[in-house]
Amino acid sequence: MNILIISGSPMTQSRSSTLLDYAQRWFNKYSAVTQRVSVRDFDANVLLNAEYKHSQIQDFIQKIKEADGIIIASPVYQSSYAGILKAVLDLLPQRSFMSKPVLPIMTGGTDSHQLALDYAFKPLLAALKAEEIMSGVYASDNDLKHSKQANKYIISDQIIERLNNNLQIFYQSMNRNKKHYPNLVFHVNAQSIMELR
Repeated sequence: MNILIISGSPMTQSRSSTLLDYAQRWFNKYSAVTQRVSVRDFDANVLLNAEYKHSQIQDFIQKIKEADGIIIASPVYQSSYAGILKAVLDLLPQRSFMSKPVLPIMTGGTDSHQLALDYAFKPLLAALKAEEIMSGVYASDNDLKHSKQANKYIISDQIIERLNNNLQIFYQSMNRNKKHYPNLVFHVNAQSIMELR
């Protein structure tokens, strides 16, 4: 199983990347192959000049082709996804997400921004012809508190539950496509939550 994880945050440490870290650890427990791509990996001039033939873009396209599924996250900016993420996705060929299930994740300052997931982010993924778009996870600042002692964001139990449910459904979608992955049931308990956090 090959899963591509795309971070749309321009920040080195962010709430959305924290949720992606959790998802990556979740799949690593089952020896899945995960690849991580961040918008920070791309040269700004490549994006500004729309150099879709550049090796950075071509490598990204190849990773998408090889992926069985895609997990993609973005912070909410101006009631929508990050502009730099749109700049990257704009350089992809049409139908790039075709035949792939996609799990969208968004983070915003308050719960009032959660509609951006359904009304901005999901239509973008649909335009790339994602085969199946999961219900997705939205988390606000209240769901991800920064710990100065640990120097990281701590995910609330409620968001962990939503992530676990979405990750299971995402896995099952890939399983239907490939038909050779073993059945996976993730049992949530205090120990597993501590390990993944």
